[in-house]
Amino acid sequence: MINNELKLVSEWLDLNKLSLNVSKTKFMIFHCQNNNIPLPKLQIKEEQIENVSQFNLLGIELDTNLKWKSHTNKISKKVSKATGIIGRLKNYLPKKTLRILYFTLINTHFDYGLLCWGHNSKMLTKLQKKAIRIVSKSKFNAHTEPLFRELQILKITDLYKLKLYKLYYKIINDQAPVYFTRTQFLTIQQTRHSHLLRNQSFLKPRIFHSYAENCTRHQLPTLLNASDKNILEKVYTHSEKGFASYIKNIFINNYHNICRNQNCYICNS
Repeated sequence: MINNELKLVSEWLDLNKLSLNVSKTKFMIFHCQNNNIPLPKLQIKEEQIENVSQFNLLGIELDTNLKWKSHTNKISKKVSKATGIIGRLKNYLPKKTLRILYFTLINTHFDYGLLCWGHNSKMLTKLQKKAIRIVSKSKFNAHTEPLFRELQILKITDLYKLKLYKLYYKIINDQAPVYFTRTQFLTIQQTRHSHLLRNQSFLKPRIFHSYAENCTRHQLPTLLNASDKNILEKVYTHSEKGFASYIKNIFINNYHNICRNQNCYICNS
């Protein structure tokens, strides 16, 4: 059936004087890691299409299991390279300029497509801390929370949460794409009101595999149910930029500006 559809696609392209490079055309089957899926033989104009287990789509590395390990590895290499560049410049540039370089060379990689892979960012957290120490010209083992607060930079875990909050804002204000509907992402439990009341919560979608907990449909209501209702109500009174700035300030103000461990080896040394 797929081959029949591909034949129709090929005919449509020919009729509209468009060409398809079959040698660069790939197909991928998404499935759970332990499932053995038989590979179909797909072809266009009697030329077989190659099956791949990993592919770069618009800067996002997709793999058959959607584990995002290949994508985070790709980002790690870019961030490590950028961190090395900033490290060689830290003795010649002020902190303000180093901070600009951080947002230009490093934060852009963290920000792109973060809603897809942000739940799997443990590896990048260490690299971000290393970069923050370099930007702030601190010791290699300095506590990073005060540095994040000083530089007004979000941790990558909080940057992911900020992305979820911004998605929540867009859904509530009907600014999100049509497939991000309230009925699918933001079902309020037992309510007749359009606004979220203090004793109500968002329903989580029913899942049949622990892997599904990482999807946005599950992560978004989980975050919102753990949030203060005063924060969520700001989507009705703030602009998107104002709401994002409000959330960012909350995260940064929660970072400790001093170490609270009395027997801290780093501080004592």
